[in-house]
Amino acid sequence: MTHGVEIDVYEPLSPGEEIHCHLGIDIGSTSTKATLVNREKAVLVGLYTRTGGQPIAAVQKLTKAIAGLEQRFSMHFRILAAGTTGSGRKFIQKVSRADYAVDEITA
Repeated sequence: MTHGVEIDVYEPLSPGEEIHCHLGIDIGSTSTKATLVNREKAVLVGLYTRTGGQPIAAVQKLTKAIAGLEQRFSMHFRILAAGTTGSGRKFIQKVSRADYAVDEITA
């Protein structure tokens, strides 16, 4: 756990690599989760933190954790598109400028 964020790396991350991927954020009242998925639809990284009534702060924690992974592995995630789901999906879509906001059933 790094700064209140649980991080699971599911695929190898190589130094110098630039990975084209999509970011999904599930913003709920109690927890906020994110995944990075590559073009082949493989989940690369999963992140989890508590929302604590502060959805923007929760998303900031996750994005800082992603930046920390980039630094730790000397690589870069090129996020091609982002989507949000969960109870805070519309709000977080606006403040993060995500491409999509979809309900949990669609997601």
